[in-house]
Amino acid sequence: MLQDIQEVLNRSKSWSLQRPEPISLELKTDCHVLGLREILKTCAVDVRLDPDTAYSRLIVSEDRKRVHYGDTNEKHPDIPERFYRCNIVLGSQCISSGRHYWEVEVGDRSEWGLGVCKQNVDWKEVVYLYSHYGFWVIRLRKGNEYRAGTDEYPLLSLPVPPCRVGIFVDYEAHDISFYNVTDYGSHIFTFPCYPFPGRLLPYFSPCYSIGPNNTAPLAICSLDGED
Repeated sequence: MLQDIQEVLNRSKSWSLQRPEPISLELKTDCHVLGLREILKTCAVDVRLDPDTAYSRLIVSEDRKRVHYGDTNEKHPDIPERFYRCNIVLGSQCISSGRHYWEVEVGDRSEWGLGVCKQNVDWKEVVYLYSHYGFWVIRLRKGNEYRAGTDEYPLLSLPVPPCRVGIFVDYEAHDISFYNVTDYGSHIFTFPCYPFPGRLLPYFSPCYSIGPNNTAPLAICSLDGED
């Protein structure tokens, strides 16, 4: 009996040392998977904003964790990497391999956009949020219109409006998925799997500060030491 118990303990120990593999993310919107967020958090990365990419009216906090739309143009140097026509700022960490997960607090904003884009986008021209242009983005417009891309996919139906959104990228699996952390990590959307055209960068857009519910910043959440 003692030998049998020891074998069970040894197997349990070996299982606990194995890194959890992300489950298949081809899920329906609002689908709940017990423990999914804990699995995703094993891939958590410290994403920070790159002020050199920020549109002229975007204000990036000193710790590079928050961004909001300002009333006046910021005095940023005009460099090739800065977005010229769109309210966008990118993360500073290039994604070229591995699994990456981060969360963004969107609060009760009525408009926002989150996701990733390819590193060599055309910074100075109008942005079209299509995957074949190198943008994998979900966005909210008018307070209740959730959509993946510009109009490439139909509107998303979210029973619970997300105040916090999780973004997961598995580079080798060509997987970009979004989760509603407010709704216990329910699945929002996964883009169809296609090989990525090189390195990716995290994408953030607070859109415009129109109305009382669109003034709070987008905030990258810290997942270190979180229960």
